[in-house]
Amino acid sequence: MRRTNWPRHAGLAPRHRDPAEFFGVIESLTWHETTVKVVNEHGLHARPATEFVQLANTFHAEVLVAKTDSPVDGKSIASMLTLNAPCGTELRIQARGADADRAVRQLSQLVASGFTQYKDH
Repeated sequence: MRRTNWPRHAGLAPRHRDPAEFFGVIESLTWHETTVKVVNEHGLHARPATEFVQLANTFHAEVLVAKTDSPVDGKSIASMLTLNAPCGTELRIQARGADADRAVRQLSQLVASGFTQYKDH
């Protein structure tokens, strides 16, 4: 007798999934990443880090940022400030989830632009 996770007493039959749904699940498990250089003259200090976190939190994807081998949560201001990333630092931005590709693209554009909203005077 074959074991299944479907309860017979509930009268439920296994639902056959659309192959597109399967590939959507695989896509959500895939890490998207890019490397970008911090060009803001004063580096990744509190105001630019806040802008990064606010943008990161608009995505459903999990976002990680790394300066070296230890990634931090890109959706946490406290974690982002631990990066200590002055101008010229290369950051690796990684995301995994439904909108990971868009998250990586927009977050890397933000960093590469020098955090335009908070230009230091």
